Amino acid sequence: MRTMASPSASADALLETARRVARDVLAPNANTVDDSERVPHQNLRALAEEGLFGLAVPTTHGGAGVPPRVLRRFHGILAEACGTTAFVSIQHATACTQITRSPSESLRARLLPRMAGGELMGAPAFSHLRRPGPPAVRV
Repeated sequence: MRTMASPSASADALLETARRVARDVLAPNANTVDDSERVPHQNLRALAEEGLFGLAVPTTHGGAGVPPRVLRRFHGILAEACGTTAFVSIQHATACTQITRSPSESLRARLLPRMAGGELMGAPAFSHLRRPGPPAVRV
């Protein structure tokens, strides 16, 4: 996988790359991804290979460190092409953001570069261990 796009890359260039990947990779496979009920690994690999997996990761940890407005535009581009891929990408970006806010530099240094490069994926998790019965929500 390619390393994160250089910090000097403009937001417009990153979003143009996202549009190309969305058009060429995500959109043609969207129905198949939705029907498969599986994580869209091929789509996520394509994003990582283009350096788009670490937009929410600060440049100090190998990401692009884009502002929230650019990250929202990025996820809008993905959502137009493949809702499932956008959902997983948003979950990953949320995990990156939460780890970025951690007071533990060793945690940030250990996880964020790998997350930015697509080697490691993350997502927030919610647990309701004490709730009886079937799960209230399934994703």
